[in-house]
Amino acid sequence: AAMLDAAIEWGPKLLKREIDEIPAEAGLSEYLRDEIMQAARRRFYKPEYIACPGCGRTMYDLQSTFEEVQRRTAHLKGMVIAVMGCIVNGPGEMADADWGYVGEGGGRVTIYRRGEPVLRHIPDTEAIDRLLELIEKG
Repeated sequence: AAMLDAAIEWGPKLLKREIDEIPAEAGLSEYLRDEIMQAARRRFYKPEYIACPGCGRTMYDLQSTFEEVQRRTAHLKGMVIAVMGCIVNGPGEMADADWGYVGEGGGRVTIYRRGEPVLRHIPDTEAIDRLLELIEKG
């Protein structure tokens, strides 16, 4: 309830740019302030993730892959990373992501940067490492 109440109170003011920061006097925890500031797209303290729920076209373990990507990219504040199940809807649903991991089927993955494929047909056993290498290179 505290997060909901705080978001209702401070979110509209941040989104309308009536304020730049939630004042310390508001009495919110640092975690709560950070979460609201990031949701309002005013300050980023962690990465954001986009993931599809998976469907019959998903030909790899989407859940464990997503969890591994989250674990290995948790330090990349402000970055948007997508993990999508297939090439049918994945590229459109992750259009706003900085980086994307999209299953092709047949144990292969395409890696995207800002909506454009940069590596295709990567074996899924190598794809997370290759994604991280590309992110590190910038």
